[in-house]
Amino acid sequence: MKRDELDRRDFVKTGTVAAVAAGMVAGCSSAEKEPAAPTASRYQAEVPDTLDLAERAALAVNALTGASDPEFKYETFQGGHL
Repeated sequence: MKRDELDRRDFVKTGTVAAVAAGMVAGCSSAEKEPAAPTASRYQAEVPDTLDLAERAALAVNALTGASDPEFKYETFQGGHL
């Protein structure tokens, strides 16, 4: 292994030291500050009582067959070249 390359252990050590140093410079000591209060919000969701399996099946069949091209013997194209 070349000395110019970092292995995983050295990368983690370097990242940890950098993060701790940046936190010390910014004055972000977790012992000095209180934890932040949660800022969650609530809302009413509209959820159907049942799942319409026939509608879901129709959507799935449409997704499977909608990509087929009649000009190319109903082949489906899985990728595109840009």
